[in-house]
Formats: sequence, C-alpha cells, structure tokens
Amino acid sequence: MTSSTLFDVEAALKRDGAPEALAAAVDTAFRELTTESFARFEQQVLRRVFDLLLSNDPREKLGSLAAMDALIESPSGAQEVSMPYGLIPK
Repeated sequence: MTSSTLFDVEAALKRDGAPEALAAAVDTAFRELTTESFARFEQQVLRRVFDLLLSNDPREKLGSLAAMDALIESPSGAQEVSMPYGLIPK
C-alpha cells in the first residue's frame, strides 16, 4: 500500500460508491500493512469520518454515516474501537 492511500480514502468519500470504496481500501490495508501501520491507518480513517460527521455540511454528515455503515463489517486493528470526540458514551 502506498503513502497515497489516505488521499485515496478521502477521494473515495467524495464520489458515488464511496462507502464501498472506503471499505475496500480498509480491507486491503488490513491485508497488506503491518498491525502497527494498519492501526495508524485505521485511526486516520476514523478521525476523518468523524470529522465529516461534525461538519456543518449536510452532505458530509450523510457521507460520514454511509462510511460508518460500510465500515461496520470491515476488519479492525482493535477488539474495541474507541470513538473520537466522545461521541459514543460507554
């Protein structure tokens, strides 16, 4: 996986079929990166998705929700993923 992967993820969030493309990128990263690299990648992706959720632009909010829905079945580097910004109460 190249260093442009995060750029590819951001581009995927802005086009049709974006949620599926994002899930595919995460699946590929899970297979190709080391555990530590994947954890960093996953954290960056989730941070971007939650930043979109907090946006004032309704399209970005909807894109964020679609991305989260697509990522539910994707592999994760953690058993329990903590949500940034305290959005999900424990």
